[in-house]
Amino acid sequence: MHEDSCDAYRGDISEQQLQQRSVFRQSVFHRIAVASHQNECLHWIVKTRAAYPVNRSVHNVGLEGIEGADEEEETFFRSKYHTALTLACLCCEASAARVLLEVQGGVRWADRRLMFFPISAIHRMNPADDGTCRSVLEVLAEQGADFATAGLDPGGHCLLSLASQASAEQTVKFLFQQRGVAATVNGVVGEGGRCRVPLVKGAHIIDESSLSIASLLLQHGADPNQAGITEEKLGLSMRGEVLMTALQLTVSGMEWSSLDEEESDSEEFSLAEHHRFQMVRLLIAHGASCLPACDLAPPPNADESGLPPRSRASPLLIACLNDQADLVRFMCEKGGADPTLPGAHYEEIPEDYPIAYLVRFWKCDMNDTLSHRRERDWKLAQIVDLLLDLGADPNKKMKDNAHPPKEVARRRRFFRTAEALNRRGAKAIASK
Repeated sequence: MHEDSCDAYRGDISEQQLQQRSVFRQSVFHRIAVASHQNECLHWIVKTRAAYPVNRSVHNVGLEGIEGADEEEETFFRSKYHTALTLACLCCEASAARVLLEVQGGVRWADRRLMFFPISAIHRMNPADDGTCRSVLEVLAEQGADFATAGLDPGGHCLLSLASQASAEQTVKFLFQQRGVAATVNGVVGEGGRCRVPLVKGAHIIDESSLSIASLLLQHGADPNQAGITEEKLGLSMRGEVLMTALQLTVSGMEWSSLDEEESDSEEFSLAEHHRFQMVRLLIAHGASCLPACDLAPPPNADESGLPPRSRASPLLIACLNDQADLVRFMCEKGGADPTLPGAHYEEIPEDYPIAYLVRFWKCDMNDTLSHRRERDWKLAQIVDLLLDLGADPNKKMKDNAHPPKEVARRRRFFRTAEALNRRGAKAIASK
């Protein structure tokens, strides 16, 4: 089938010839499937040559194989052992899946997790295949698949969380049309209390599709303040699992990027930041809190004793550090963010009050030219002025013996920032 597409693209065969060849292949495939069913080998398992057979047409994989292979893998996509039916779903071959299901008499109980296979393929391939994934899911639904009993994949994903992570908008819309799927809008708790939250998984990559998916999830009752497991930075060079809200993850995606002048001037960057701002607006409009997950109460009766820690990353501080003045103002005025509370932008960094934190961690490269340093100083002074307008204290710091913000700014040669603090009554020496 893939070879036919290439031939058609090169003009080697006509559209009519391509259609005739496709009909012939379908006919042959149907005969092979019927013969395999009659000889009780339709459900035999084959070992593929690669961990991901997605780009190989299912018609090129023989139905003969080895029986009793162990399919326990980290994800369905990575499994090397497949039946013809699982391969058809994994390759997003809707017509082949229909033939096999019709021959075997519909979806069996053993096939209850087939819906994960085409969605897993989108996650690992290209979101452009969203439509072909939906086609396979439609075939499965026609043949009697019960989406309410799909459960979890080996990675702990429910159907909605996997589709949300893949930014598969058409797939998510179709899933919500199926019985029982809406009940999993906040994820499904798996082994050890771990839960992949659809709204959080969809916030990893923000684009138009993920915005539409987030809107759908929220319309169906998703909790905007539910924390989900994700892997994020714990320190300047450390990574690990934490529980984050969708708002935390959305704002964290901006981290440091806007301070790279070359990148921030690009059209692609501007569009990405626009999408993230729209996501923040959407979440706050549905009741999302601007507090870090560690300051939010867990769901009733939830046992988080065996889960990763709740993230301490402050959305407000991250927005400040990225020179997102409009976002900072919006979060304080519309989202209830409090510029008088201490916070941190990484898990392992001690908290401090906003202005004291900013002058200490504002990005500055020792190799910066004088003009770049002045530009960074000017941006910092603007954010500091904004925080002061919103009620931040110019002198407050966590440690009594630490240098006051104005002195730290001066020592880091942020003279414009020190001047801005001086105008607002900042002290030059630590209080005793």
